[in-house]
Amino acid sequence: MGPSTPPKELSAEMVSQLGKPPRMRADPAFRKVDTPEFHGIFTPEVDSLLSLFKKYDYEIRIAGGAVRDIIMGIKPKDIDFATTATPDQMKDMFTKENVRMINSKGEKHGTITPRINGKENFEVTTLRIDVRTNGRHADVVFTTDWQLDANRRDLTINSMFLGFDGTVYDYFYGYDDLQQRRVVFVGDADIRINEDYLRILRYFRFYGRIAKDAESHDPQHLGRHQEKTLKVWQGSAVDSEYTTLRDYQKLCLQPYAKRDYVEQLLKYTRKVELYNQLKAWSTPSFPLNGNILKDHGLSGKNIGTGLSLLRLMWADSDFQLTSGQLLEKLPQILEKLQPPTGAPSKKKRTQ
Repeated sequence: MGPSTPPKELSAEMVSQLGKPPRMRADPAFRKVDTPEFHGIFTPEVDSLLSLFKKYDYEIRIAGGAVRDIIMGIKPKDIDFATTATPDQMKDMFTKENVRMINSKGEKHGTITPRINGKENFEVTTLRIDVRTNGRHADVVFTTDWQLDANRRDLTINSMFLGFDGTVYDYFYGYDDLQQRRVVFVGDADIRINEDYLRILRYFRFYGRIAKDAESHDPQHLGRHQEKTLKVWQGSAVDSEYTTLRDYQKLCLQPYAKRDYVEQLLKYTRKVELYNQLKAWSTPSFPLNGNILKDHGLSGKNIGTGLSLLRLMWADSDFQLTSGQLLEKLPQILEKLQPPTGAPSKKKRTQ
């Protein structure tokens, strides 16, 4: 793995981009958990990971969804970690300890993935803030301040950390929101959404999982950003162009619009009949995958695009086309993926 980009120094201007500070606890380490779900995370691999960070004197805590699940009494499927160590420090530590590291793609965002004891992979991410955010693109600045990292997260229920002694670190009353089944943005919802429009979809996803009341959205914030929500999905007015169950079934098949997002948007827009129809629909299994398309001549981004187009054809057949019948349509797909005649080709940069 190549060297990480050196962390930039935090400035007052960078911190100010996080917006107005949200309501904060005077003491974020305000309680401990002592439950079977918490004790169940301590596998030999987790113990080994924790020992390494202790040995090199770096702080490490459980972060995000696993904390939320443990507090709710749910055994977490995955555990992500946050740390004060920079990516370079982690790489140096794991190299010295002969720990294999995989998947370097996350390094630019501060994530290193060690394979512990040759058995289990863990994502460990350096505390950071995201600055100069444009859509889904942000410059990452590393920090050792846990509160700043919590402040850049989307929802209060996802902004908590959990220490290995059971201490819950909750800066923005996420614990209280979880107990009341509230889904609330950290700080200024407008800033959170403008940083990353997909946060609206995450809001709907967690609202469907957490909230008790289907009608307790914050209309001031969500109403203001509903148009952006729709553009995220299809670049068009979903509310006017998507009118039938089949339209929404097709939407559910696309990788950018998970089914629970779609269901919650239908709830929010009070399309009760469509919501009930979609809820009753069992998603069939798509008969193709990326490896099959690769074997038939597609590569790179064309594989994902090809799968999306074939899923739409499959839906139009009432999900009846077999894998063989879909593969017969590959020439049509390849034709659509060809660049226009006369389009300039990309030339390799001369050295």
